Amino acid sequence: MPPTMRLDMMLSEQRTQLTLTLVMDGTQLGHIILETPEVEDVIHKIAAARASMAERVPPEIDPGSRLFAVDDPMWRTKVPSSAPKPGVVLALRHPGLGWIANLLPPAETRALGQSLLDLSREL
Repeated sequence: MPPTMRLDMMLSEQRTQLTLTLVMDGTQLGHIILETPEVEDVIHKIAAARASMAERVPPEIDPGSRLFAVDDPMWRTKVPSSAPKPGVVLALRHPGLGWIANLLPPAETRALGQSLLDLSREL
């Protein structure tokens, strides 16, 4: 039977460090202690690797999927002065992932605005 491996995570009492521990068949093989900027770097590297994987993130939300929504997130918009193409940057702040920015082309910007107006009438 192949060895069973897992990655354990533990946040320090002060919540300033994250310890990752590699465990094989109940035995700790090693650990790494990460400060906040290093955790953020790891998150971005994992996200970049995920974006390159053969199995893509689905283009549509599966009706049966669970979404982990952030309640009342901070958001910002701006027209970038040096974007490769015209559009509006919409940035949403996730407490664990940081600021997630997307460049929306003009047609999508208008469609999003209209969709938000339409949905707000239902509230």
